[in-house]
Parts: sequence; structure tokens; C-alpha cells
Amino acid sequence: METLQKARAGSRRKVHQDKTPKEVVGSNELDAESFLVWVGKLRQEDAMFQIARKRRDKVRKLAKNSGVEMGVLDRVLKDADKDPDIVLRSMSTYKLYSEWLDAPGRQMSLFEIPSSAMLSHDERAEKAKRAGYVNGLMGKNPDTEAYPVDHEFHQLHLQGWHDGQKILLERIQPIEFAIGAEEAPAPELEEA
Repeated sequence: METLQKARAGSRRKVHQDKTPKEVVGSNELDAESFLVWVGKLRQEDAMFQIARKRRDKVRKLAKNSGVEMGVLDRVLKDADKDPDIVLRSMSTYKLYSEWLDAPGRQMSLFEIPSSAMLSHDERAEKAKRAGYVNGLMGKNPDTEAYPVDHEFHQLHLQGWHDGQKILLERIQPIEFAIGAEEAPAPELEEA
């Protein structure tokens, strides 16, 4: 029988390493208090999520009431973050399927629009200003990746962004007021 003691010098006995588990300080073992803390935190986050969802639904309702077609907007928002080549390929496929079915949408002239590589200098300048304007209106920061400080259209992009911010600030207050008005309970009338 072999022992776990250190072998003497020059000995050929096999030495086994001590593999007993060491006590871990701050282990991941769950106890009742930790569990209840996490349940409480998750419930708080769920409640905040529900409040944000209700607020988003109100914003969507206000947008719809102002004339925005929400289904189209949802599709455009879905495509906005995709690679333009993928979006154009999808639209081209849509057009092809519409042609095969002889359905509306088969005569889309969108695909005859020149790509950005074929735009003139003035068109690219207008595109930069428009991109800044759209970012400003949506409350986003200027696009410093597409238009860095040393880009020839950086100033135009920033000018468009400032123009968009100006309009955003004029229009955001009534939207916030409308959202808040729906959330606030109606004041009770006192009987005299």
C-alpha cells in the first residue's frame, strides 16, 4: 500500500498528489438569500421592461395617428442595419417573384438608380448632409465613421446633423407631452 507522504530522497516509491477539493472562498454555490435577491432584481427589470414596452406602444400609436405606415416602417427599419447589397438582392428577388406571379410591385424602378460609386460630387455632398440630417432627427450622434474629421464632407454632415437636431428639439417636446398626458391619470373633480 502506497502512502501520501513525501518520498525520501533516492526512493523509487510513487508519490500521489493530494487531490482533495480545496475550500473555495466566495464560491458560486446558490443560497436562499442570493436566489431571492436575483428573483427580486429580475422582477424589477421585467417591470421596467413592461413600462418601456407600453411607452413604445404609445409612441407607435402616435406615429401611426400622424400618418406613418407602421408595417412599412418596420420593414425599412429591419433593412436599415443590413448590408445594402443584401437589401438590394432581397428587393430584386421580390421584384422577380412579383413578375412571376404577375403581381403588383413588378415594375419597381428602384433598381435603375445608380449606386453611390456612380454619384457625382454634388450628389455625394447632398447624401452626406442628408445622412447627418436624418441622424439628427432620429436623436443619433453624427456618423464619425462614415464622415470622419478629415473627410471632405464632414462639415456638411455636421451641418445636416445640427439642422436635424434643431427640428428634433422643436418636435420632441409635444411628443413627450402627448406620451405623458396618456400616462397621467385625470385629475378628480372636487364636489362643492
